[in-house]
Amino acid sequence: MNVRGGRGNISGTIREFFGYGYNKRSSDGKSMDIEQSDLEVDTSNDLKEALLRIAELEKELQFAKLDLEETRSQLTAAQHDLNLHNQQGVDLRDIEIREKVRGMFQELSGPLTQLLTQNHIQHVQGKPLQTKDVNATVNRLVSTLKNFGLEISEDIGSTTVFDPNKHEALTIDDTIDVGEEVLIRMYGIGFEGKILRRAAVSRLPKP
Repeated sequence: MNVRGGRGNISGTIREFFGYGYNKRSSDGKSMDIEQSDLEVDTSNDLKEALLRIAELEKELQFAKLDLEETRSQLTAAQHDLNLHNQQGVDLRDIEIREKVRGMFQELSGPLTQLLTQNHIQHVQGKPLQTKDVNATVNRLVSTLKNFGLEISEDIGSTTVFDPNKHEALTIDDTIDVGEEVLIRMYGIGFEGKILRRAAVSRLPKP
């Protein structure tokens, strides 16, 4: 029996058994089985991490969608409240205006009643009117309107320089230049600083 040869065969068998999966190279000498195994493990781990990250991103996206829907709902509710507030503001202003007009007519009811009565006395009953009574009624009417913002500009008989924003010619045929001195013939009427009717004027009479 060839012991040396037997030992050599056993040694070779052991080396082959224990070293095959770790040390055996391919015929071209480029790769080892252990490297291939490690690469497969690394690839598998990377894939698992990628899948976990995708799952996390999908969860974050879902939360973001929920937050967006909640924000939209809040904006819709806020817009509704704003529209309601604006409508209530309009309603309150309308009520305020109506109350102011009602108060004005309440104040005017006295002098208006007197004017209507005086008109009936003169035109229906045929009786003459006292000038002082008419003047008193008119003054009371004007005074009441002034309390509600009526403005009377210029004084009849006074002179001023012509301003087309405040004055107009008494007659259509009368052409008056800007800055020309004129005579006030009729009052101007305004309301809270805004001119409603310009004062009527004419040229000064020639000396």
